[in-house]
Amino acid sequence: MEDLFLQFLHKTLFSVENDQAKIQAFDSIKSAYELRNQYLASPSSALLAQLEKFTDFESTHEHGPLSHEVEHSDIIKIILQYLQDTQLSKSFKTLEEESHIYWSGIDSIEDLQSEIKEGSWDHVLEKLSNYKLEQEMLFYLYETIFLELIQKQEWDNALGILNSQVLRKLKDKDPERFMRLEKLAGSRHEVNDIYAGSFGMAERKIFLAGKIEEYLEEVPKQRLLTIISQALKYMKIQKQLPAANEYDLLKGKARESKKSEEFVKYFDRYLETEEDSKINCFSYTPDGNCLITGSNDGFIEVWDPYTGKLKTSLLYQQVEEFMVHEESILSLACLNDYIAAGDSSGDINIWKIATGQCSIKFPSIHKSGVISLAWSEDSSKVVAGSPQGVIKILGLKAQTLLGEYHMHSSYVNCLQIKGNKLFSAGGDGTVVIYDLKRFTWISTLNIIQTGNHQIIYIKVMNFNEIFVVCAQGNAGIYSYEGEAIKSFETGLEVLSGDVSSLGKFVYIANQGKVNIFNLQGEFLHNLDVKGLAIAKISIQPNRDSLSILDDYGKIQLWTA
Repeated sequence: MEDLFLQFLHKTLFSVENDQAKIQAFDSIKSAYELRNQYLASPSSALLAQLEKFTDFESTHEHGPLSHEVEHSDIIKIILQYLQDTQLSKSFKTLEEESHIYWSGIDSIEDLQSEIKEGSWDHVLEKLSNYKLEQEMLFYLYETIFLELIQKQEWDNALGILNSQVLRKLKDKDPERFMRLEKLAGSRHEVNDIYAGSFGMAERKIFLAGKIEEYLEEVPKQRLLTIISQALKYMKIQKQLPAANEYDLLKGKARESKKSEEFVKYFDRYLETEEDSKINCFSYTPDGNCLITGSNDGFIEVWDPYTGKLKTSLLYQQVEEFMVHEESILSLACLNDYIAAGDSSGDINIWKIATGQCSIKFPSIHKSGVISLAWSEDSSKVVAGSPQGVIKILGLKAQTLLGEYHMHSSYVNCLQIKGNKLFSAGGDGTVVIYDLKRFTWISTLNIIQTGNHQIIYIKVMNFNEIFVVCAQGNAGIYSYEGEAIKSFETGLEVLSGDVSSLGKFVYIANQGKVNIFNLQGEFLHNLDVKGLAIAKISIQPNRDSLSILDDYGKIQLWTA
């Protein structure tokens, strides 16, 4: 009986398509739940029969959503929306032309109507450029824009509209109507002359705002991703999903490990941040599917690295209720579904990506700010570094300080954990190795012997090797004993660096460019970032993609 009830619950929840359906679904669940409780309190064959009849999903929902056939045109429209969201405009137009199915969805008709009434014509034309409107509707729209520009005496802009492709078609179809517009463009006129024999501008805008509803329909954002997400959740509940971090949607099985890689060559896009937003730091989730940023204003945001847009599939970001600290975010570290974030006041918060909720707070860990973070591989500890060279180890289960190290005399710029070993890179030119299980020091590697040269980044590689990036001079690969194995010379000040996912390529950032080497030290290519000062570069896990954070707080995404 319990299995029957759970099956009914799952199927009912996953059948809902809109708010009204949600209300009906919860009413059904409530009624079934009450029947179940009655049966458990006082079992009887009559109650059981009633419950079985009520939860007979196929008969109860015989004409419900699950029995509906999906229209071919709906599938095309969902693909069109995805192409539009990902800015694949050529593919979008081609699919419309070949299928003869035209996109009519919009996030908000009300917003478009407001822009029409306000005369925000640039926005209106940009939004309507992807829709197939009737010719007469286009004539009326462009005519209205032209008349308002004449009224405002914006002659050049008015002539631009008059020479548009739409009004040239009006000239062929209705020469007299076009000639009247042409005359208006030739000299100054009173408002009454401009609108003689027709509606005034206010009436025209009201008419347009109402008429536009005939051509467009409101559609929720990212329908393809939402449908796939719902399907995967249902498969997970039904235990039809393999136990793997990544799922190959095309093959219907766990994604195979990456076997080959190419070096990055091409600029793809910028992360679509607000103009006044300044990103201080960023980190990828281990599967590479989310790019997390921490900003000067304390906001933590989750991005889709493939589109450069915010992940609005996360409900809290959809309603703009972001993860946020009171002070600037200085460091981030991700492990599966959790983010550790350190800020300039020294606080560390642990956030759950799926919900945007703060799970654990560690106040004032480093009073001068938390500038580096790392997770232990078993997710039981977070390690935090400070500008004073202090490293603190925090236990998440007991939410207490487990230990601390004072091995650096300057900034702890980077922390890495491999197995039970903790590696720290300091502004004093040393890399220190610790035993994280016993909380003991193992060794100190004096990578830089002379000068005030700090180590800004390290990455622990296979075969007991460490990739080390020095702020002045070069980058190189060293053994756990501090022996230099390979050096990568650029002849310029080094700003950041990283190693590709499979360890085949080395990326070293200088002023305005990123140099790429193979592991043998041979120069392969450089990426021109237009003279920008680079704050950090990072390879996207399991992908041939590179993210570049510049000193203006903007992120560029590059790909192979």
